[in-house]
Amino acid sequence: MPMSIVLQVALFFASLAVVVLVACLIPIAVQARRQLEQLVVTAGLLKADMAVIVHDGQALMQNVNVLVTRANRQMDDVEQVVRTVRQWAERTDRLVDVVGATLEPPVVAMVRNLNLLRTGVTTFFQALMQRNQRNQTHNQPTQE
Repeated sequence: MPMSIVLQVALFFASLAVVVLVACLIPIAVQARRQLEQLVVTAGLLKADMAVIVHDGQALMQNVNVLVTRANRQMDDVEQVVRTVRQWAERTDRLVDVVGATLEPPVVAMVRNLNLLRTGVTTFFQALMQRNQRNQTHNQPTQE
């Protein structure tokens, strides 16, 4: 059975399309393989770089942990010093209150008494001076 011409032309174009398709797919496949190889190489480099970054990150975290531990210890020491100073301040306040309560009334009384004594002595000397001045003005002869 002979094939019709239309069928032969269709088969010719179909085989031509397959040839063109294969001719286009081969360079695309080669290009895709090259790019995939470059991607694999880049991924390998990235993996090596990431390993270095992870190692440096771990070392950094260890250093941060050491610093945090040291800072916590120092904060504990500072808290202990603050507690001790607060206790000393409270003891000093109590001592000042006791000493103030013991010494303040006698000192205030002594100051009051000294002020009264000063006022009395001042008044006495002023009266004495005024009396002397009056006596001197009466004893002076009038000159005419």
